[in-house]
Amino acid sequence: MANRPSIPRDAAAKANRRQKGRCLYCGCHFGDWVDRNGTPQLVEPQAEHFVPYAYAQNTLGSTNIVLACKPCNMIKGSRMFDAVGDAREHILKRRRLKGYSDKSKDAAQVDRGFEHRRLREELEQRVREGPQLFAKWVDPEQSE
Repeated sequence: MANRPSIPRDAAAKANRRQKGRCLYCGCHFGDWVDRNGTPQLVEPQAEHFVPYAYAQNTLGSTNIVLACKPCNMIKGSRMFDAVGDAREHILKRRRLKGYSDKSKDAAQVDRGFEHRRLREELEQRVREGPQLFAKWVDPEQSE
């Protein structure tokens, strides 16, 4: 099997504009936080092929490039769907089973979990610094 070429940045940028900075499947804004089993998770974009590359190769061009958050992309994998709505239904069902809150509740739950802006900014900074510092923030006893 030949190596698959990476997705061009301009195609990912077009998808981001087309999707208005949201995951195609769950609708969460990239850069927001969602709740999974009580733990906040950052929504990060991943460029992916709606019709899996294994089926279409490069024949569909940049219109086949979409952005999905990591959980949705991992759930979809190389599955083939007739329409975005079918993919969305399948993925949202699996997200709930994996402990992700429904999109309609995500923003409210995360905002309540991070009522003070200072705490949210501190968490974001520690996540950027690495998992070891994040663990110390969650469990202060580890810092001693």
